[in-house]
Amino acid sequence: MQKKDLIQMLHDVDENTAVNIGEQYSGIPDADHERIFQRIEERLQTDTDAQVETFAIGHAPRFSWMQYASAAAACVLVLFGTFAGIFVLKAHMPPSEQEDPPLLVHETGDPYAVGNLTQHGKLLLTVEEFEMTQDGLYHVSITLESENAASHVPEQPNVFMADNFMLAVGQDGSLWKAVQACKIETGGEQNAHPYMFTLHSGETRLLELWYKMDSEPSECYLVTSYSTEHPYTELIDKEK
Repeated sequence: MQKKDLIQMLHDVDENTAVNIGEQYSGIPDADHERIFQRIEERLQTDTDAQVETFAIGHAPRFSWMQYASAAAACVLVLFGTFAGIFVLKAHMPPSEQEDPPLLVHETGDPYAVGNLTQHGKLLLTVEEFEMTQDGLYHVSITLESENAASHVPEQPNVFMADNFMLAVGQDGSLWKAVQACKIETGGEQNAHPYMFTLHSGETRLLELWYKMDSEPSECYLVTSYSTEHPYTELIDKEK
């Protein structure tokens, strides 16, 4: 092989070419053989270095990941504290005070407030006794007590009307079949209106009421309104 041919082959030598040279030209002197393989190694090393892709490695700020972790942990703690606080508040909140609906049906001797007859305060009503008389009148005795009760009488909050206390003998839907008293005694008090009486806070007054009946009713109630939505007393003779 000519020297210039060998130099040309070594210029673009690769691994396969190096093998071919060794196989085809085994008669090369040892000195030349060593020099040729040294050139081959240098060429291969150069090609390998050219193919290696370099990367720029940047330096991340020290402990940057810890900052994000700390922020996340802080958010978790805030949320946990919020929910824990809500739970504790609910656990220690006093139960809501819900007023029970007023009891509508009452018995003889049971005092209860007749709120439909007052603007404010309490007017307590108690049925003391009742009976059917021989002259066809149904007699009812009631006691009234004022706890700062104010009536609906204009400019006279201590004046009440006794004809608001009626006798009902049944009901028609949401309305009582009620009749007003034909006779009322308010304790000897003289007023322009025969059924008017005064009652100041802390005072108690006994009223006697009579109602005209053809016969003793099978069911009977003392009511303070035609509406069945207000409290009333059921008049039942327990001895019968």
